[in-house]
Order: sequence, then structure tokens, then C-alpha cells
Amino acid sequence: MSRAEVLETSAVSCGLSLARSLVKSVASWLAREMSVHDGFAYALAESRTNSILLTGDGQLRALATSNKIEVHGVLWVVDEIHRGRLTTVKALHAALSVFADDPTVRLPKRELTAALERFEALLKCN
Repeated sequence: MSRAEVLETSAVSCGLSLARSLVKSVASWLAREMSVHDGFAYALAESRTNSILLTGDGQLRALATSNKIEVHGVLWVVDEIHRGRLTTVKALHAALSVFADDPTVRLPKRELTAALERFEALLKCN
């Protein structure tokens, strides 16, 4: 059984009402050695007008960008939370610090360090 057939069978057996076109789209991206999670994320972003794909994966980012899908990463989300004043600078700095200290978090070191420094400076102003 192909990966596409396994995916479709799994979706049906789990009682999910996925559109057949969505499953086929995911299956086509899986054939390109994309993970199931990345395939679903891409297929959903592709199928929804004005959606934003949140990823740090370079291959997925390039694919989405080439197909005119807006793409951002986790650090953009942190900046958007700050811009919308949805939480405190202290909380965002703490979250960034947790990211920096966690070896399983794979964010670009240079950009993460720059974000930490920006929020440290904002903490000193408050």
C-alpha cells in the first residue's frame, strides 16, 4: 500500500471528514519526501485563501513561497503577539529564553539572539 493509500485509509478509519482533494494534495507532497505534518500544513495553507503557513522548515518555506503562500516562523509570531499587546514584554522575553535554553527547539540562533536582545532592551525601558 502506498503512503497516499495509508494516509487516506487512516483518515477514513479515524472518522475524519477530509476532502478527497485535500488527501490527494497531501499525498502528492508526501511523495516529495515531506513529512505527514508538513504535507498537511502545506495542503491546508494551499486550500485556504489568505492563509499563513507557520514553519521553520526551509524546504516547506521555499515551496510555499514559490506558490505565493504567505510564510512566517515562530519569531514572527512572538513579534505579532508583542505588536498586538497580547502579553507583557517580560512574558515574551521569558518565552524566548526558554526557546534559547531548549536544545530541542530549532530556531535560527542569530535571529533568536537578536530577538532576545530586543526584548531585553524593552525590559530595561519599562
